[in-house]
Amino acid sequence: MVLRLHHLLEFSFPFILLSGPQGSGRTRVCELLLERLVAPWRTAFVTGSATTPLDELRESLIQQLVPHSVFDPHDTLGDNLFRLLGETPAQLLIVLDDADRLPEAFVDELWELASLNDALGRGHNKMGFVLTAPQPWCERLAARLKGREQPPVEMDMEPLSAAEQRTCLQYYLLRGNYPLDQGRWDALERLLSAVTGWPVELVALAEKTMSSKKSSFRAKPLPLNKWGATLAVVVAVVLLLSWIVPSMLRQAPTTSGDIAVPLPVPSAAEPAMPETAPLQHAVLPDEAGDGMTVDSQNYEGRRVVIADQVVQDIMAHQSGVSGATSSAAAPLPAVSGAVTSLQELTPVVEQIKQGEPVSSATATLVTQAKPVASQAVPVSQPVAPQTAKAAAVSQPLASKPPVTKAASGKPATAASLRVPNATLLSHAPRHYTIQLMASADANALARFVNQQHLAGQVWMYETQFKGAPWFVLIKGDYADSKQASQAIRQLSAELQKNRPWPKSFAQVHKELKQ
Repeated sequence: MVLRLHHLLEFSFPFILLSGPQGSGRTRVCELLLERLVAPWRTAFVTGSATTPLDELRESLIQQLVPHSVFDPHDTLGDNLFRLLGETPAQLLIVLDDADRLPEAFVDELWELASLNDALGRGHNKMGFVLTAPQPWCERLAARLKGREQPPVEMDMEPLSAAEQRTCLQYYLLRGNYPLDQGRWDALERLLSAVTGWPVELVALAEKTMSSKKSSFRAKPLPLNKWGATLAVVVAVVLLLSWIVPSMLRQAPTTSGDIAVPLPVPSAAEPAMPETAPLQHAVLPDEAGDGMTVDSQNYEGRRVVIADQVVQDIMAHQSGVSGATSSAAAPLPAVSGAVTSLQELTPVVEQIKQGEPVSSATATLVTQAKPVASQAVPVSQPVAPQTAKAAAVSQPLASKPPVTKAASGKPATAASLRVPNATLLSHAPRHYTIQLMASADANALARFVNQQHLAGQVWMYETQFKGAPWFVLIKGDYADSKQASQAIRQLSAELQKNRPWPKSFAQVHKELKQ
């Protein structure tokens, strides 16, 4: 919104009516706009009040625009400014916040000042005006103010998006030193669903969260007085013990009845176990006879022992499952039946991936690695050469994206998007259009139109911005700003990323004449 206001002021110095409910951020937008404007701008800011008389309003504005000047505050604002500024042209901006609280006679005086400045012609003072108020007041005032070539420009404040609401709420909570862990933030996320998006609601929600004593999100304060008393007691006890315990150790009595108890001597039948002997785990067959013992105390050194007869039975079962036939079973090679490292399974995985039959020794390793000894390793059937070749040929074709047929129409160019100025000047000044984009590069706008398929739906015209060519892309003709805002909400998500905004044709006509 600040960028839009700055854009309008740099182009045509209009009379802007910024509307929005109380707490929508109108004042903050005006403050940011004044911070952005630098010399040669002269700015003045006044907050409306129903009790402020007209002469005090004039005095406050003139002292900000022309400091240390001598004037009569009972004269109109235009008479004083034209006399004080003299023949030297100046750039002035007057901002009235809460203008609906001011007397309407003062608003009419500002409109008369703008009309008189227009009558002086080019090369004289450039004046811009920004008035903030609720939407009904702005609409009624815009319909009543007439007489200038360019009517008042109506702009509406927009509510914050969901992402902007979360960012704003986090900012207020962190600024108040409120802890934000995941549990508290999840609960606050649920409260955000009832917020319409205005900043004042987020401020109220943050204050309520931080100040409510019954809130379950608030962290309990530490009892500093109890902590201090506990710490003092602990320090006193430590000091007391440090004085008593050493004296007791120095005076420890010795008794004559102490009897030395000899240590037992190991007999010859039971030799003593050396203390440095490492602990060995015996590998014994299971009572059930399956021949498997697992040492699970050390994962890296895990060992699995399977009897050779069990391995032969497993391999015979695997041969029947895989469908391989043989007239006589070949003798199995001797296998140690121990798996000491998981790295021994790597050759098995490679054989399974390549579709090769698994040898008996390898199958024994696979069987040993499984938790149940009776499970067989499934061996994939070899793929027929023709089928594999067809799969290899069809795979890259399936991964390619579908090819779309090119559009029959010609792509838009910068020359085709340009429309004669007379075409845009024929539109009613009080009607509105939608500004989609603006750039110093006309070809960039043409590429944007082709990407979004907007050929035949938009217009492009050329104006001047800070002494350089400037190209503006607009869309549609609407009776008022409400219809234009409703049309913006119906645009695609890609178009809304550039923040399109309603723009009056009076402003377009003003830019075409530059």
